[in-house]
Amino acid sequence: MYRFLILFLCLTFSAFSQTTKQVQAYFSDTKIKIDGVFDENIWQNTTKAKDFVMFRPGDGGPEPKNQKTEVKIAYTEKAIYFACTLYDSEIEKAPKQLLGRDQFGNADFFGVILNPSGDNINDFEFFVQITGNQGDAFVNPTSGEDFSWNAVWESAVTTHKDRWQIEYRIPYSALRFSNEGTQNWKINFHRQIRAKREQYSWSYIDRSKGEIGQYHGEIIGIKNIKPPLRLSLFPFTSAYYSEKNGDRESQLKLGLDLKYGISENFTLDMTIIPDFGQVGFDNTVLNLGPFEQIYNDQRPFFTEGTELFNKGNLLYSRRIGGDNIVSIDTEDLKEAEEFEENPSKSKVLNAFKITGRTKNGIGIGVLNAVTGNTYADIKNKKTGTKRKTLLNPLSLYNMVSIDKQLKNSSSITLLNTLVLREGHFKDAQVGSLWWYLNSNSRKYNLNGHLTRSFVNQAEDKIGWDGDIELVKLADEWKFNLGYDFSSKEYDINDFGYNFQTNIQSIYGSINYRILKPTKNFNSGSISYWYNVEALLKEQENPLDINHKRGIFTALNTGINANFTSKKFHSYGFGFNTTPFGNYDYFDTQLQGAYIRYKPFINTSFWVSPDYRKKLAIDFRGGYNEQLQMPFRNNGFNARIAPRWQPNDRWLIIPSFTYNRIYNDLGWVDKKTNTAGTPEVYFGKRHRTNITSTLNISYNINPKNTFNLNLRHYNSKADYYDNDFFLLQGNGALKKSDFDLEDTDPNINYTVYNFDLRYQWNFAPGSFLTLLYRNNITHSDKIASEDYLRSLNQVKWEELQHIFSINLVYYLDYQSIF
Repeated sequence: MYRFLILFLCLTFSAFSQTTKQVQAYFSDTKIKIDGVFDENIWQNTTKAKDFVMFRPGDGGPEPKNQKTEVKIAYTEKAIYFACTLYDSEIEKAPKQLLGRDQFGNADFFGVILNPSGDNINDFEFFVQITGNQGDAFVNPTSGEDFSWNAVWESAVTTHKDRWQIEYRIPYSALRFSNEGTQNWKINFHRQIRAKREQYSWSYIDRSKGEIGQYHGEIIGIKNIKPPLRLSLFPFTSAYYSEKNGDRESQLKLGLDLKYGISENFTLDMTIIPDFGQVGFDNTVLNLGPFEQIYNDQRPFFTEGTELFNKGNLLYSRRIGGDNIVSIDTEDLKEAEEFEENPSKSKVLNAFKITGRTKNGIGIGVLNAVTGNTYADIKNKKTGTKRKTLLNPLSLYNMVSIDKQLKNSSSITLLNTLVLREGHFKDAQVGSLWWYLNSNSRKYNLNGHLTRSFVNQAEDKIGWDGDIELVKLADEWKFNLGYDFSSKEYDINDFGYNFQTNIQSIYGSINYRILKPTKNFNSGSISYWYNVEALLKEQENPLDINHKRGIFTALNTGINANFTSKKFHSYGFGFNTTPFGNYDYFDTQLQGAYIRYKPFINTSFWVSPDYRKKLAIDFRGGYNEQLQMPFRNNGFNARIAPRWQPNDRWLIIPSFTYNRIYNDLGWVDKKTNTAGTPEVYFGKRHRTNITSTLNISYNINPKNTFNLNLRHYNSKADYYDNDFFLLQGNGALKKSDFDLEDTDPNINYTVYNFDLRYQWNFAPGSFLTLLYRNNITHSDKIASEDYLRSLNQVKWEELQHIFSINLVYYLDYQSIF
């Protein structure tokens, strides 16, 4: 009986525990050539990491016998090496689509996930595809995979009859680790077999709970290595030539980006005389709403290595070198004056960031940038006199983040942002506390933040914003429940962005996930969510100061679902509604006034076939309707996007999106009548948005790539019936004889962008980029024109043609000395 009990307990313990896998690394005192051929002595008797298990779509099953994976590890005084053998008896069927760096298409890949700090949280990922293409990312639980992080490392691939082989060299300068005699590095490996859409990992990962990092295995045997002096220089030169309306301009720029390892774990990144001339175009749209349009920053310096700063929209890096504080238009000029120069953006003089983490798990990040005085140059055509108008003063942008890691992948973070402007312009400061706390089982999480904003202007303004949320992370059933608020005075828009204030909400969701393949599905999820919104404080309505209506503003609720079939076709649907309507305090663009919208419904669905096929067509559609209004409001949208792969070098993705809204209600104007009372006007309009894009990539090899991006966008708002309404104090609308002579709200807005780029990665970390682009933006009041006639209205002769060449050369101290 006792023997049986002991045996039962042992089996039970084994079933509910996982032995941490280990792999030995061996020191090599001879050079290892990165050629994908394992002919060095070090590889002959090295222990293998093997016995991979399925990561998805299944859960923990063994890898196929004819597709085994083996990895060997060696290290020297300067780098760590990996020799990876990926067996495949049908390797001739393996897809080999060529794409650019950090792009994962239709090709097998292998990934080395390194955690040199041993904390199972901050990972470095290094991927190599069967084509030789590289990808890398920095990962932690709060920011996820950040592929904007780019390291300089080497790899080589060779293909054989029954296998393909990868050889890695990752220099220590690309990593962060402590200066200790014996290293405690964690590691995992991932392999994707694209022909079968299967992915395997060396150390088993339970996808139902916790973060992936907690399941890492260990490297043993790394001893007596030291963090190197990390000094990398990226000198660059750029040449530009532009032409518009016969005006020609050329420019030559020189600059330098620098990376310096201040200590074993901290890095200084600096850009001196920065040049951001080759960043891509924004996908600009016609913005008829009350809030500023937000676009992603495409400048590498402000996107790479910013995981310590990216919390709660406190950092919107486009504020650095963004719109000027003061704007001046032609109507602001005096008689006979004209602009010689009227820049729309301020100029970045320099910027640096310091990031790293101590041995005790304390992460520290400092971001600092300076923008210079920006002036409009104005000339009097009659007298020849000139004057300058200050549009933006000398400004300092600073952000500091201190992040302490706790057990169970928990963390607590302090952040502070500061914007200082020279002269009488306003300054701003924001302080914030964030927490991310996991239970011991990592099944539950409590997270949230508390933020204080301070703006120094004619009258100082202090505001508060906060959030607290309980989340169930594990198993098939998940849920979350939270509360957030933002005070009326809360303002972080000098460095970050937040638009809705004096608001609070209770929100939550329930989600069911398919974690293991079923008879019909490989994966899927369905969730129900809700969000109850209310004013934080009742506020006076300037349209009716005697009217009190309470603080409730809206209940938003809906269902979302997505599934992937056994044949890897994906599809999903969504439904959301405001069943009691909503009281909107922002569309009125008058503090305290609101408009009452009736109940709203929206439905959508999407279909995405298996991308392994040469031709796959994505489709998305939707329908929405405002159930009761002064007039019926409804609309639909559709998007079709074929993906065509003629061969492994080409990828062609055209897309067409159409969105039509009938009887849309839109803000028109705000006035003050003769009695001194404000008046807000809305109008009935038809809205049409059409977007056509064409993206083509041609890859000669992983180091020589061509990319073409073409986008044409047209948006119209047509108030064709001249139906206008005056907003009442109770949020209702009253028919109005609004005078179009004062304000014509009709608009026809067109954007055309063309971007053709060639890039040659001629040496590790070094690039030559040739770019041709042109663009035009056109706006008029002819909103009743159809699409083709609108296209003919564009003044194509105003196209701006830009040619540029950019050369960046990577210099590494370790390679030179």
